[in-house]
Amino acid sequence: MIVRIGPNTFEIEYEGKTLAQMMREVGISLDLPCNGRGTCGKCKVRVSGQLSDLTDTEKRHLSSSEIGQGIRLACQAVPTGDCVVSAYSSAGSAAGNILVEGTPMQQQVVSQPLVKKDVVSPPAPAMDDQRYHLDRILDSLAELRPSVDRRKANVSLGTLQSLPDTLSKSDWQLTVAHTGDCVIAVEPGDTTGEHYGAAFDIGTTTVVGYLVDLSSGSQVAVASRTNPQVAHGADLISRITYSSQSVESREALRSEIVSALNDILNELASKAGVAANRIYHCTVAGNTCMTHMLLGLDTSSLATMPYVGVMGRAYHDRASQLGLNIHPDGLITVLPNIGGFIGSDTVAAAIAAGLDGRSGTSLLLDLGTNGELVLVHDREMFACSTAAGPAFEGAQIVHGMRGSAGAIEAVAISPKGLSLRVINGGEPMGICGSGLVDAVAELLRVGIIDFTGRLCPPLELAGRVDPALASRVKEDERGVRFVLFSNSEREISLFQSDVRQLQLAKGAIAAGFSILCKRAGISCSEIDTVFLAGAFGNYINKTAAVRIGMLPGIDEERIVPLGNAAGTGAKMALLSEELLDRADRLAASAIYIELGNDPTFQDEFMNAMMFMEGAAG
Repeated sequence: MIVRIGPNTFEIEYEGKTLAQMMREVGISLDLPCNGRGTCGKCKVRVSGQLSDLTDTEKRHLSSSEIGQGIRLACQAVPTGDCVVSAYSSAGSAAGNILVEGTPMQQQVVSQPLVKKDVVSPPAPAMDDQRYHLDRILDSLAELRPSVDRRKANVSLGTLQSLPDTLSKSDWQLTVAHTGDCVIAVEPGDTTGEHYGAAFDIGTTTVVGYLVDLSSGSQVAVASRTNPQVAHGADLISRITYSSQSVESREALRSEIVSALNDILNELASKAGVAANRIYHCTVAGNTCMTHMLLGLDTSSLATMPYVGVMGRAYHDRASQLGLNIHPDGLITVLPNIGGFIGSDTVAAAIAAGLDGRSGTSLLLDLGTNGELVLVHDREMFACSTAAGPAFEGAQIVHGMRGSAGAIEAVAISPKGLSLRVINGGEPMGICGSGLVDAVAELLRVGIIDFTGRLCPPLELAGRVDPALASRVKEDERGVRFVLFSNSEREISLFQSDVRQLQLAKGAIAAGFSILCKRAGISCSEIDTVFLAGAFGNYINKTAAVRIGMLPGIDEERIVPLGNAAGTGAKMALLSEELLDRADRLAASAIYIELGNDPTFQDEFMNAMMFMEGAAG
């Protein structure tokens, strides 16, 4: 059969496969938050031609208007003959406003990187000095850096092969890039002014990279991408399931993330006018699953109890081994993890917040696709993770979407009525996580949602809620919903099921920090400061989050957004060898608590499901 997708035409032999499966196999990236299980309804395509009948899943997710326009779900529709796909949502199109920056570093970082560049001027060979070329270079380096042991120096074959040519261009002035006993490069002349590194935050949804001048400590470029692995599911379990299917699928996920990193590296180098071989070190932060997939490690054990991965310690390797486009002998450092679902991104965020050096009691919440929590009390650190993210990313919300153009990001109700703030302005296309929290908090405040999370039907609102607001509450075969926006083309509503999804997410978070506090022997009210890391934490309305009980009920001035704290921490580790060591110590000393194994979790979770300030703790 012939399938035309956008401007491309494919001759397909995959009979019985869905459009989503076909598109994946021909290399077209499709937004599949639920990995094609039919639970999210996000993989809408406009298609004409010969197709299977509408499934019950499609009838549940698609309106009659959409069906009339030829909209189908790619994960459900099976071509039975020639067809044309004229519009679809690609994995990259949902990138939206990726949060790339954090707040200024919590501590001044002096640039003392692990990878150093030193100028050496060894004497030329002579009859009375017949040392090998490499030895005389290493001897000169050891004079500058007494810790360098030339007998143990690790030098690549490529560097050795190019050494005669390098020396012929040098007039015996050379620059050595090295990490102690590991020689990365020997370059003619003084190239210490060209000394760069890159730091990466590999998120489940987005990837951000930073180019840093390791001489001055300044950031010179930043770039970001949607993580291409979202085509295999918005959540980690979907990707682990895909990875576990075969060695080929595991390699496909590794190849996708390496390709994304290289795209970012190329953009960074182009923006800054820097040659790729002048980038000598990359630090990488990401959750445990993401870093395992980058290294091509088996992730299947992360999806089953007791959720133990292959490796949690920091990992160092040459760039050529991982396929990253920097100096081929450059160093790649993957920061250490704390536990199966609390990874090096949380370690990096903790470094950015200076948690390991703080006195008193501080809580770090990294609210991304997954939720990670770290509590520090009297220098003792406790950590846990929660399955909180899909609702915040819009994956399980009827009209949900990521925080991209067209998403409702804020909702307010005043005597003048309902007001919405839409990312990049214009008419809304859906609602993202921050808008969801706002909407529920406001409807809770005016009595349209009760403390149990029930969206009250129209008959119950008469006489006690403003008529204009009450008129937005509808009840039909789809249940009760609150209409946020409608016109002749679309309606964007908050459904009862959306409220329940938010309750599950915020209940897991609140139960998490309540259990951490109890393990530390304190109450939640004793928390001095709450740090919010990640995009969702950066844009969330603190008042709304406290009102629904998702954050501890402390003064809002003590709730501090950090922006992309994982990226900031990765940059700090790139700049400072001492901070790299601190990251190792922090990861090793943190007490990891598996919430599923805590006997009080279910009670805490059920209590935290209620919409009451301070419901947890």
